Amino acid sequence: MKITVFGATGGVGKHLVAQALQRGHAVSAVVRDPARLPVSSPALTVTTVPGLEDPDLLRPALRGSDAVLSAVGPRDRKDTAVATTSTASIVRTMQATGIERLVSWLTFPIGTLKTGGAIGLAVGLAGLRMVGVAVAIGLVLFFVCAIYTHILARDYSPQFALAIGFLALNVASPALALNVA
Repeated sequence: MKITVFGATGGVGKHLVAQALQRGHAVSAVVRDPARLPVSSPALTVTTVPGLEDPDLLRPALRGSDAVLSAVGPRDRKDTAVATTSTASIVRTMQATGIERLVSWLTFPIGTLKTGGAIGLAVGLAGLRMVGVAVAIGLVLFFVCAIYTHILARDYSPQFALAIGFLALNVASPALALNVA
């Protein structure tokens, strides 16, 4: 199967490319900066595009593909519309080329999650304990899923250790808050 991966140099995309290649698929990686792509393979084709808004620039990357994986997301808070505009362009190009299979991840900078969590926990410590507990429980669920995903992907990178550390902190937060209340 030939798979086209958008966002191939990002945190999720580089793993999608590596796993697809490991499983014997031909991969077309769509990137802005090919130097950021950490893998190479005879089964890998790299298409460099300045952006994802122009379907004419995307067509060559989709040629002959059976499926599309999109891990396109913002690099920072100012770039949040990139996922919706890029996904719309990718879907239009897929429709024009007859590709019907799409799996899309909504990715975002992890700093946003950590900042939101820190604010929620601070509000909890400031007196609204149940807000802090609710935020911590949400973060616990997030990091459990992140760890599970790392295990499934057999990815034991430093990000895996960070997820375990954040999980431990977030398990401790509601436990301490509930014991004090």
